[in-house]
Amino acid sequence: MKNADTTRALPLGFAKAAGRLAAAAVLYMVLLWYFFQPTPSGLPRAQYLIGFNWIVGAMGCFVLSRRWIAAFAGSFFAGAVYGFGPFALGFAAYHASAGAPLAMVPWLFCPAAFWRKWWPATSQRLARISRLTPGIVTAVLCALPFAGIITFFWLTSRPWFGPVFPLPVGLRLDAAHLEGLVLPLTMRPHDFIFSFYHVPVAALVMGLCIYFASGRMGAMIVVVGAIALAFAGPVAQVSPVVWAVIPMLFGAIVIGLGMEGLAWAGPSDGRWLLFCAAATAIITAGCTYLGFTEGAIYHRTALLHAGGLLSVGVIYALTRAHLRLHPLRWMLLSAALALDILTSGKQIADMLL
Repeated sequence: MKNADTTRALPLGFAKAAGRLAAAAVLYMVLLWYFFQPTPSGLPRAQYLIGFNWIVGAMGCFVLSRRWIAAFAGSFFAGAVYGFGPFALGFAAYHASAGAPLAMVPWLFCPAAFWRKWWPATSQRLARISRLTPGIVTAVLCALPFAGIITFFWLTSRPWFGPVFPLPVGLRLDAAHLEGLVLPLTMRPHDFIFSFYHVPVAALVMGLCIYFASGRMGAMIVVVGAIALAFAGPVAQVSPVVWAVIPMLFGAIVIGLGMEGLAWAGPSDGRWLLFCAAATAIITAGCTYLGFTEGAIYHRTALLHAGGLLSVGVIYALTRAHLRLHPLRWMLLSAALALDILTSGKQIADMLL
């Protein structure tokens, strides 16, 4: 009877996972439709590849994030800020195929994230050989996205592939791009805005606190390596800026993790909530000051950052009152992030499409 119950439970779990995946896909398609409105008449067919890459990238991030994030909303917004974030939108300023690395990198990280779950017997056998062996296998699988990016640029440079030049080889990140983390609307979209919008900054801070508290630094090694490549010169004829896709993917998943942490925070997490609030308050105050000296766009930026600050403040007040109200927290966080994406993302998309 025990085996029979387990057998019956498997299709139910698969159906729930498939249902969440389908729901995410539908919502991402709606978001894509919103970004493309109003659609100009005579839109070249090649332009639809831009939207395809955004959705595939968002779906890949959604699936990958399920390895660490239990809540649907956390995974959904992780995919949204990755596949439809300012950095992802920047690919639209170049060849329609330029966003292919954005689309494939999350999927290429899935073997490294899930292989122990897919093949538990193999993992156990390797662990009996040495405790380090499963970690070595994971490290090797983490090389797949790097190999995929190099292969893409190699293929597009072949004469038989066609006259495709996805991105300038000399395009790379510099210190000025880092301003985009807090000031995405003041940057030039075609220069690639290294940002996740405004409200997600609070969740990013919380997610980083959770990540570093876990003590697992393996992913950070991959992220630091990718950032170094993004700031360096071309390697294997790959446009350096493309390597930034990897830290953007990591940051998006951390944002989803941070949303989950904020939604489930209790009274003992007060110091972390105050830290998030302090970081967001400093950014909001700085943008407000720039609004008086530089222009109205900074006032709007400050207002959007204030949305994140307000969300954290309300959650902190709920924890101090020993009120859980998890659905209310999720609605507050989701509404703030959705408003930011729909307004800021649309403004950036209109400049590029």
